[in-house]
Amino acid sequence: MGDAVALERLASSLPPVRIIIEDASHAAYHQQLALAKLFPIVEPGGFYFIEDLHTTHAIAARLPPCNSTETVVEKFAQTRQLDIPFLTAIERRNLETTIRKMFIHRNDKGGVNRWTMKMVGFGK
Repeated sequence: MGDAVALERLASSLPPVRIIIEDASHAAYHQQLALAKLFPIVEPGGFYFIEDLHTTHAIAARLPPCNSTETVVEKFAQTRQLDIPFLTAIERRNLETTIRKMFIHRNDKGGVNRWTMKMVGFGK
């Protein structure tokens, strides 16, 4: 999940997909990198799920610094801007403009468990 080239290779090897469920390491950097590289292959009207935004992983200290994905999601819900510093401005803008809807599923303590995004519908 931390290898941008491998994620790009995976994305280019797949046809458009209806659903992606990202439930990997739970490290914020991995979640956000996977979002940037895999969300573009979600077909119009499809869904991208990120599991366990509220958790962190022990490897996070060894990864490039970034905000928690929970913080990124909450800010996006308010501003429609993704605060993911390691993305290029073009990558960030492409994501911001193609995410049509976002659903935040909270646990019983009010924390974020899952983030669901719906791809903007182009064509048809």
